[in-house]
Amino acid sequence: MGKLGVAIAVVVVGGLAATPYVTGVLIEHKLSGIKALPGMGGGAVWSVDSFQRGYLTSTATSSLTLNTDDEHLVIHFKQEISQVPSWDGSYATIRSVWVPDADVKPKIDKLFNGKEPVVFNTALTVFGDSHTQGTIAPVSVEGVNFSGGKITIDTARSGHFDYGMAIDHFSVQNPESTAPSDAPVVLKGIQLIADGQMGAHNIAWDSQAALKIASASKGTEGDLQGFSLSMNSKRTDDDYALTMGFDLDKADLPDMPIAMRDMSHFHYRFSLSRLDAPAIEKLYLQMQQVQKQGVTDTTQLAQAMTATMISELPALLNRGPKFEVNPVRITLPAGDVVLNFSAELPPGHGAEGLSNPTGLLDLLSMNGDFTVPRAALIAALNESGQAADDAQLDTLIQQGYVSLDNGLLKTKFVYKDGHLSINDKPSDNLLGILGAMAPR
Repeated sequence: MGKLGVAIAVVVVGGLAATPYVTGVLIEHKLSGIKALPGMGGGAVWSVDSFQRGYLTSTATSSLTLNTDDEHLVIHFKQEISQVPSWDGSYATIRSVWVPDADVKPKIDKLFNGKEPVVFNTALTVFGDSHTQGTIAPVSVEGVNFSGGKITIDTARSGHFDYGMAIDHFSVQNPESTAPSDAPVVLKGIQLIADGQMGAHNIAWDSQAALKIASASKGTEGDLQGFSLSMNSKRTDDDYALTMGFDLDKADLPDMPIAMRDMSHFHYRFSLSRLDAPAIEKLYLQMQQVQKQGVTDTTQLAQAMTATMISELPALLNRGPKFEVNPVRITLPAGDVVLNFSAELPPGHGAEGLSNPTGLLDLLSMNGDFTVPRAALIAALNESGQAADDAQLDTLIQQGYVSLDNGLLKTKFVYKDGHLSINDKPSDNLLGILGAMAPR
């Protein structure tokens, strides 16, 4: 081999030999650079407490601080880091294990039967992406039965993230009681999924999340099937919109009113739109600052946020915020109960919100509609002790404030320019009729 070949071989071998150490340096910088978990902002803050760099392996300790309105919960982890590249394209893998505090460790060890309670295995790629698979150990002690769970976390250099969690079943019961009211609470098929795009200041403007539970029951007190909570957020330029949802496929709750007991589906959506994104961002950053200062008292939090809220109120109002309930829907044997509602301010009146708050009422516009099966309404009124009077209801129908179509009572309302109308009729007449019908 010539001198050039020897030189090249030395460089290659030297480079390969130095790779694990360089990898250790990169990992230390990467871990130290993480401040907040994707999509959680100031609510979950990550910090590296120590890092012992080695050649092929390194170790570290870290902590995750969960900030709530009531307290700061600190969870400690230890990391074992392999700095050897893998065939799957990762240049390092990290094994993170939850380390319970000393005062609770004996209870945790007993609860999880000596197994590691929470373990995360993370693969880092040369492209800046990461893939994490986590496990939560099962628990089977008196009063608690937990199947364990699986967690996945994917992050991309672009700022995109995906979360997933799956738990087969979880049940809890007071082991010292045999009363029917202390029957076990049983949850099955728990699933959490979320994804989004990180923006500046650790804010995930564009994201979606859903919590799903296949079934939830508590002895003879009731059973829920197909429960889900959902959230979706979207930022377009300086406009921000947020939608929340709640769904329930079937409810068997003996204590519910008879009229509602055979509910087969419940669907609820509400949204906030035309929100000023820069103003929302300033409020968010102020909340982060307050959390860093260690403020947990609810009153103090409100006081700390008031000044920022007042300063940003004109911008929030100026965009013309809109609130919608679209729809609330309950499916009953007699038909669907449906409610739609919206309220909005016209854009361009931010300054008036502070100088003349009552004047906003004249600018506010609202509209909605309501449908309910007549049989269900009558049954609900009778069960609540308010004897339903068909004659009074017929009066509202005859006056045109309520319509009856195939057993469904329907009405709609509009509030605009300071005036309210019901089914296109001025509300003053309706108020008079309702006053005359009221029990003396």
